[in-house]
Amino acid sequence: MPLDEKKFIEKILPTGKTPEEIGVENLDIINKKLKGLMPHFAKRGIHPKEYTVLGVDHVEDFEGIVKVASVGMIPPGEKRLERKRRHIVVGDALPRVVTPIVIKSGSQIYMLLCAQDRITLGGKISIEVYRGSVPENTAADQLGLSLVKRKLPNLPEEADLLEVRDLGYFWNNTGISGVSSPVQALFYVTKQTMTAEEVKHSIKLEHSLDPDPKTGPVLPATEPVLKSIEEVKSRMDELLKLDLSKMESEPEAYLNDLFTMTALTMLFRSIELQGLPY
Repeated sequence: MPLDEKKFIEKILPTGKTPEEIGVENLDIINKKLKGLMPHFAKRGIHPKEYTVLGVDHVEDFEGIVKVASVGMIPPGEKRLERKRRHIVVGDALPRVVTPIVIKSGSQIYMLLCAQDRITLGGKISIEVYRGSVPENTAADQLGLSLVKRKLPNLPEEADLLEVRDLGYFWNNTGISGVSSPVQALFYVTKQTMTAEEVKHSIKLEHSLDPDPKTGPVLPATEPVLKSIEEVKSRMDELLKLDLSKMESEPEAYLNDLFTMTALTMLFRSIELQGLPY
C-alpha cells in the first residue's frame, strides 16, 4: 500500500531529527515561497517515478529584477535523503505581462512593437511585442495599461483605448527559470489620422533610459516599431514554416522570441474568433 505524506516523511527522517532540521517543509509554505517562480505544487511527489519536493532553502532577490530559489528535491528513484539534490529556480521578482498593441489610424491597422538591445542576443536588435514588469498587486485588468504607462506614456495622448482583451497566460519553464506570462492585448485608435512614422515620432520618448520599475538599475529604452498587421501576420506564417535561411540571414531578431511568437499566435487566434474592435 502506498505511503501517505505523513508516513513518507516519518520514513525518511533520521532518528532524533525533526522535519525542519532536515529541510522538509509544509507544501503550503513551499508554494508561498515559490509563488510566481514556478507552478503551484498540488502534491509533494512521493511516488518512485516522481520528483519529491522537500523544502525551499532560501530565496534571494537580485536588484528587484529576478529571484533565485534553492529547492531541496529527491529525484525519481529510491527516496533516501542521501539522494537529495538542490534544484535552482530563477524567476521574475515582479509580476510581468506580455502586451500585443494594435493601433488603427485612418484606414490602416498597425502592430506597435519595440526594438531594443538584449544582452542574450549578443548585440543583435530584438524586435518584439511589448513586455515587462508591472508593480506588485497591479489589478488584473490593468496589467497592460500599467506597462504602457511606464514604457509608452505618450500613447494615451495620441490614441484612444477601445478594448483591453485578455488572451490567457502561459508558463515559460526551461527547467531553471519559471515565468508566468499573462497576455493582454490593447486596441487603440489614433485621435487623428497619422502615418506609421508620425505615430512613431509622437510616442517615442526623448530620454535614453526607461524609469526603473522598482529598485535596481535603470532599464534600456525601447524604440517603437510600427508594422502593418498584415506584415506581422505574414512574418508569423514565415516563422511557422521554419524558413531558417531567412531567419539566419537577418541582422535583427524580428518577432522570433518565444514570448512574442506565443503572444501573437494568441492574438491572431482571438482576432479570428472575435474580430477586431474597429
